[in-house]
Amino acid sequence: MKAMPNIIKFLFFLILISTVFGFISSFQKRGFDLNSTKYVFTLSFTLIVYSALIFYMWKRKNWARITMVVLLTISLPGYAVALTMLKDLPLTYYLQIITNITLLILLFLKPIKLWFKKSPSL
Repeated sequence: MKAMPNIIKFLFFLILISTVFGFISSFQKRGFDLNSTKYVFTLSFTLIVYSALIFYMWKRKNWARITMVVLLTISLPGYAVALTMLKDLPLTYYLQIITNITLLILLFLKPIKLWFKKSPSL
């Protein structure tokens, strides 16, 4: 089996870091509110979706890469609104924005697109 290119490893690392930043900034802004069913459901659903996408991206499924691109693109207007209207955002929120924009750019690079199109060698 051919070794995974470093850029692919970096991609998965950024996805993990972005998810961690998202959870941390969510806890910093709202606190760890386990009494709110909506809050717990949202965090759980996000974790499940991102875990599934990471798993299928690891399995080289291009639809998972495209889904990640769509989710990251949908989040951009929300970031713009938050940056212009909200005050005192946690540092991790800014770090999440930076990592997500970097992820969006990386997902369009040729080596990454080729990695998803090639089937793994056995």
